[in-house]
Amino acid sequence: MEDDNCIWCHSVVRPRQEAIECDVCSKWQHRKCGNIGITRAVYRQMVKDRQVINWTCSECQQPNLPEEPMQTEEEDDSIHASFNVELPFDNATQRGKPKLVDNIGFSYTLKREKNGARTWWCSVRNKTTHCGVILHEKDGVFIPPSIQHNHTAAPGTLTATKIKVTVKQRALQQIYVPARTIVEDVMSEMVDLREPEASRPNPDYLTRAVNFTLKPPRSHCK
Repeated sequence: MEDDNCIWCHSVVRPRQEAIECDVCSKWQHRKCGNIGITRAVYRQMVKDRQVINWTCSECQQPNLPEEPMQTEEEDDSIHASFNVELPFDNATQRGKPKLVDNIGFSYTLKREKNGARTWWCSVRNKTTHCGVILHEKDGVFIPPSIQHNHTAAPGTLTATKIKVTVKQRALQQIYVPARTIVEDVMSEMVDLREPEASRPNPDYLTRAVNFTLKPPRSHCK
């Protein structure tokens, strides 16, 4: 799958290679590719100490599009009725950041949080597709976006996110069980072949995420 390829060299990022996941788009890049600016010694020490490596890829470092205006009370009630989101999933990304998924198949990452209000932006923000959809949240209430996404939804994303979070939670509880075994067990429990393909994460990707979450010898650092 494309998500398993390095966004710089386009070769597959394998479980025990030194790689970093973008905080925004969740895509991977080899430490040696491009100009990440992290030495092998620093990388290995951070993985050993299970420190968070905050990093944004070059594709996601483009200027932000103007935020859409807040919705008003006069908006069409039918939009509100058809729009639903799951509560944010904690630890849904490699670095433990929250992720939001709506009932259509779009996902969002947290942009900012201030005074009880949170702003989420569409997770599709790369060189080819830079989606400007913004969600506003206040006291747990989500306001539907006033503009449409400029890309298609991925039905099944909600299930895929649940699987990834479950895998990481179980790995932390069963530290002596091989990561691949945990992935296979969770997949067998939660995968429904009647759902869209996007609901089934790549097992190699999940194994690599577990390896990064846990300290050595499960780390994907060589």
